[in-house]
Amino acid sequence: MKNIRLFFELLWFMRLMFREIKANEHKGDWRTFNDRERQISELDWHRDKLVNAMYTTNTQSTLEHSADVANAALFIAYSSAQAGKGSDNG
Repeated sequence: MKNIRLFFELLWFMRLMFREIKANEHKGDWRTFNDRERQISELDWHRDKLVNAMYTTNTQSTLEHSADVANAALFIAYSSAQAGKGSDNG
């Protein structure tokens, strides 16, 4: 039963992440976002916005920026996995 609940919680959060990816499509294909310094900068930027939203207790902004932080982590993980293909890392 716990696994089913977790699945639905993850699905709910994945929808938030997907909504943010769609909202930012105009920025280009995230799969080509490979510059480490830009990735770190993006992660820091969204983390700071999340922390601010949490302190202001703005639920909608907290949800949005939580998804942005998760997406930044996704982009970093994807880029790392692609770089590691053909090695022991991927």
